[in-house]
Amino acid sequence: MALNKVTLTEDLITWLNGTYSTIAESMEGRHLDEEDDFDGFVDYYYKYAMTAQDVSGDIPLLLNKTNATIILKTISLTETPNTVAVKFENALIALWLNATFTTLSAPPGTILPETSAIVTLNIVPNSLAPLLTAVFADLTPTNTKEQKAQQIADALDTVTKTIQVTCIGTVEAPPPPVLAVVGPIS
Repeated sequence: MALNKVTLTEDLITWLNGTYSTIAESMEGRHLDEEDDFDGFVDYYYKYAMTAQDVSGDIPLLLNKTNATIILKTISLTETPNTVAVKFENALIALWLNATFTTLSAPPGTILPETSAIVTLNIVPNSLAPLLTAVFADLTPTNTKEQKAQQIADALDTVTKTIQVTCIGTVEAPPPPVLAVVGPIS
């Protein structure tokens, strides 16, 4: 597996079209508000993020979905596109903060056991927000939801792939017995 922008785009189209809310509404028999739409966004991004691979080929073990959702639920419909974009960025930073990856495969140049794999360079502040601000501020009526979803997916995918994971692997000799291998997720 690896990060799949095509699937993310398709899921964002579903999110923008309100399918997530419609499905949830019919299943739960209740009216949804804007906050529930943020749950949908986080669910779709989380699904995408869980397919990431570190330099060992391992996948995420723990991402902070709850904090991401909490941050997005502070968005008000009266906020500027930039403020909304900053909150989206902060939500994804929170999601990846101290994220860990499985340790099933040895990083390059090492042998098993891999002792840890953790995000050591998260999304850099002010890297995602400007990209999303441009999308959120563009009110051109000819832009379809599919085009918006593609633009959002492009921004999310580009910035997500800047996240760095440090994998600590074991080496046979000489000491030290461990080696840190750092690389971007893919």
